[in-house]
Amino acid sequence: MIQNSLIFIHMKFIFLLLILLAFSCSRGEEIDRSQSSDVEFPVSITEFTLDKVQIANVLFKENKILTSDNHLISMNINSDTLFRVFELPNYTYKGAFGVQGQGPNEYYYPESASFNLAKGGITTGDLKTVRLLKLPLSGKVNDQRVKTVNTIKKPSNLQLGNKLIDILDGTILCASQIRGTKKHLICYDSSDNTLIDSVSFPSPPIPIHKNALANLFINSASFSNDKDKFVVAYSMFPMIRIVDLKTGSTITKTLKSAPAQKEIKMMPGNGTINSIELISYYSSVKVTSKYIYAIYQPKERFKKELLNESGNIGTRTLGPRELHVFDWEGNPILKIEQEDWMYTLTPLQDDSGIIYVHPEVSNFLFRLNLPNLN
Repeated sequence: MIQNSLIFIHMKFIFLLLILLAFSCSRGEEIDRSQSSDVEFPVSITEFTLDKVQIANVLFKENKILTSDNHLISMNINSDTLFRVFELPNYTYKGAFGVQGQGPNEYYYPESASFNLAKGGITTGDLKTVRLLKLPLSGKVNDQRVKTVNTIKKPSNLQLGNKLIDILDGTILCASQIRGTKKHLICYDSSDNTLIDSVSFPSPPIPIHKNALANLFINSASFSNDKDKFVVAYSMFPMIRIVDLKTGSTITKTLKSAPAQKEIKMMPGNGTINSIELISYYSSVKVTSKYIYAIYQPKERFKKELLNESGNIGTRTLGPRELHVFDWEGNPILKIEQEDWMYTLTPLQDDSGIIYVHPEVSNFLFRLNLPNLN
């Protein structure tokens, strides 16, 4: 269910000719245009060969990678220089930019969740701001050649750490997964300092305190490249939801083959659930203009019995790591069984392949060629 205020805020900068219609919406109402169904993938890939792509020796335990039509960009928040840029299709290293610090144009506590593809560029962010950047189309890449198109200062309640925060146009920030809210998104319009929460959580399976909703429905999320849609892949539930931000329609897909979740219980007094006892399912979601790529692996936590073991909570997997591919209408397209190290990845924007960074290999990328998805 989508609050009409979200339709208003989206039309505000995409459909200016329909602004009168947007004003006719009541901010207090909810729209229920949901569709729900189970998932069975028509194609499964369990065996494959990765192409090794030699690159400059500059990658080491990258936090996140993404591709535009022209570049592959990586981010490492533990590096003095945050971003490394490779030109496609040959993966030629073009340089690096983004310095950590508190000076002008530097990054103060950089956030990988703000590192996303944007119309005509990328977004980056730190504790205080989110920036819309444009990379040079040719030549070297450095701080002097990366253009800052816009910088938006975060309001205090969007300074939230490593959860999705993105610029929907030149003035609007949307952040996901805010503890204590009843919605998936908080959208902030910096042009008039308005703040609206949008995209309701699913109905919880048990009566639950409002402060525990974000804990129960913890997720990975992304906007479509055109920012017209929003996808959520849930950790505590084997399901994804696709929200059309223009119409308010919602598509929910639930994985039939997933292990059953354990009993969900409210914890006494603190407005949280027993998340440490529950099974987790989806851990990350990536997108292109046509498809959604969600990383799935069911896991459960357990208490360790040996006192000399490091920590007192362990994790055991209940199935292989898989990459689930959907189109933006929610149709399941492809399931790929992956090795455990294959979690730092990005699809190519033409959906011809997936690029992986190995956490222990700094001078190679690994490419999985995909069958024609159309």
